[in-house]
Amino acid sequence: MSATRSSFGSDGNFTSSVGTSTLDGLGVIGNEWHSPREHILVSALPRREALLRHMILRLR
Repeated sequence: MSATRSSFGSDGNFTSSVGTSTLDGLGVIGNEWHSPREHILVSALPRREALLRHMILRLR
């Protein structure tokens, strides 16, 4: 995993603005957010699920 920056709105903006490591962006992959054409890439769902599952298992 690598750190990235994004310009979208998130509650993570509050924690990261004070220097706290913040994990964000674990949602679905898609485009046209908050518009009538908003959509997700169903084909990417298994990859996102695998990432989240791996991260949860590492917490144990």
